[in-house]
Amino acid sequence: MEAPRGRKSSMAISCSGVVGVWCLAVLLLCMAESVPQVRGTSCNPTSLSACGSAVTGGTPPTSQCCTELQNADVPCLCNTYANSEPAADVTAAIALLGECDVNQYAGVACGPYTIP
Repeated sequence: MEAPRGRKSSMAISCSGVVGVWCLAVLLLCMAESVPQVRGTSCNPTSLSACGSAVTGGTPPTSQCCTELQNADVPCLCNTYANSEPAADVTAAIALLGECDVNQYAGVACGPYTIP
């Protein structure tokens, strides 16, 4: 059965719809690869109070410290504090990111430092 001229058959419309959905899915996947990781929401240094002893005392980070680091807006904290805090504290704080498996900031500049 042939569709009337000027009108597509329902089979052609549904096939083109499926192809369109696949194209959209591929486009979104490609865009997701190029979009930076979502930042945490906290740029308040007091929200990282559980990390104090790990930064200044050299003790391993607690699970609460790691949770706070995962919720921290690390680039914001770096812009605010990396140039004003003692270098040893900044280096220790940056090391905590790796110890807590907060890896989405690897390679990001943190003041004069680069997050490993």
